[in-house]
Amino acid sequence: IGLQIERGINISYIESSADLIRELRSVIKSFTKEEYVPKVRKQNTTKGFLANLLEMVPGISKNAAKSLAKYFDSLNDMVRQIDTFQFQEVEIINEANSTKRKFGKKQSDLLKSFLGKI
Repeated sequence: IGLQIERGINISYIESSADLIRELRSVIKSFTKEEYVPKVRKQNTTKGFLANLLEMVPGISKNAAKSLAKYFDSLNDMVRQIDTFQFQEVEIINEANSTKRKFGKKQSDLLKSFLGKI
């Protein structure tokens, strides 16, 4: 252990051929060059975040939140456009049975009051 810490020398005790093969593989693996792969930020995470946020509003379903999030870039964008946006034009698609319906007036009023803009 002293040699490894002071001088960077690794010592392996080999008792069988299986130990020898294991140690040789680990030495070869340590010499192979690892390629650096930079992390890439996921795109379009804002819409998923907005959909999750809208889903927490009482009276707004998961499908309504998903459909509504497609129309806005962010929560700030939604707050800015909340007075002029035509919520009744948004089509909500029910994923379970593939039916469509329009976003209701009660839901739009609820959302406006929740965001403090009514």
